[in-house]
Amino acid sequence: MPKNAAPKPYPVSDPDVTHVVIELFGGDNNLSKFVDQDMAEMAAGNHGSIAMLGLADYRRDGGKVVEVTRAGGRRDIEVLGEIDTGDPETLATFLARALVTFPNTPHRALGFWDHGTGVFDEQDLHQVILDPVLRGMGPALGGPRRAARRLFIPRWKVAADPGYRAMLIDDTSGGILTNAEAAGVLRAAFDRSGTKRPFDLIFSDTCLNGMVEVLDEFQPFAEVIVGSEELEPATGWDYRGWYAAMSDDPPATAADWGRQAVEAFGAAYTLKPPHAPVTLAAFRARNAITARFRLLVKALEALGDAAWPILLDVRSRTQRFAQQDSYDLSDFVDRLMGLAGARVDAAATGVQQEVAAACVKSIALGARVEAATGLALWFPANQFSFRDTASTYTDLVFDRRTHWSAFLGRFLT
Repeated sequence: MPKNAAPKPYPVSDPDVTHVVIELFGGDNNLSKFVDQDMAEMAAGNHGSIAMLGLADYRRDGGKVVEVTRAGGRRDIEVLGEIDTGDPETLATFLARALVTFPNTPHRALGFWDHGTGVFDEQDLHQVILDPVLRGMGPALGGPRRAARRLFIPRWKVAADPGYRAMLIDDTSGGILTNAEAAGVLRAAFDRSGTKRPFDLIFSDTCLNGMVEVLDEFQPFAEVIVGSEELEPATGWDYRGWYAAMSDDPPATAADWGRQAVEAFGAAYTLKPPHAPVTLAAFRARNAITARFRLLVKALEALGDAAWPILLDVRSRTQRFAQQDSYDLSDFVDRLMGLAGARVDAAATGVQQEVAAACVKSIALGARVEAATGLALWFPANQFSFRDTASTYTDLVFDRRTHWSAFLGRFLT
């Protein structure tokens, strides 16, 4: 595709649906066989004015652009050959075309489907942040291609443990998509397609993306953001149940759609208690959580060295997820109150109130996550885990606005 050329719509069966789900399937890893299974669930549940348009990559078969509709079921629109789902240009090209395919659809959602690690394990030697100002369209999707992007870790290790890094992991190329790259992809796709209206919903069918830092990266591009604080069970989302719910009761607002997604997920796992613990939550993207957290950091900074032993004690009692340095934000500030003075209490109360106000719906199933409220925060346990994540954490909007890593670094470096 030449530079500055307008994105070309995909030849979909029905561009006039009321709801479209655009989904990025990172299946060139050990999840490959589940891509088609989930699409079959979508087709089975869809009996409404709903379409799914997906970019799907597979371990051996390469990439495809696929649609799922009520009338036609699943249909391959384009067969692409080898692609790299960790390459931002590949994703931005697809998303720009997807957006111009459904320019007037009243309700649009975007999904990320793969392994996920929240803000952790995002070291990418060849991270590419797309700059929409350049308006470079890059190559068209299609045909064999091998991305030059590689990770710091050996490719054999990625192949041995595909859940090891970031999201949209591509075993063939070694590519990954970091949170900062994902925001760049969205900026570029919106710019290239001329899109001004945000998605109703951005959701992550991944592990650990229910974090305040991830929410801030997606904030400009959606009204509601859905993710899980905890690891997701291997079976992931119940797409049959969610698409059936959408068909029976088409969501009229972004909040309705986010609530419906969380409720469908919770209903599926309420019937499968061996899969607990399970979490999922929907949050309004436009909120003051980050601004309030910055006030909390300032209040803690004013305490000097006295803040650290208090924070260590609070962290030790806060809801934690997946043995990572990921802690429930609301539970953390709730346990902090009453321990560090009036200024900290006021700031902590502000954070807690904003989290509650922004939450559309949250579910937590299982004793191990009983204190989960929907949104997690990075809080490293020691200097080694701090160093592992801080180098990429500073790329994130949340950190630039709150200076959280700089505050932690006073005590952990």
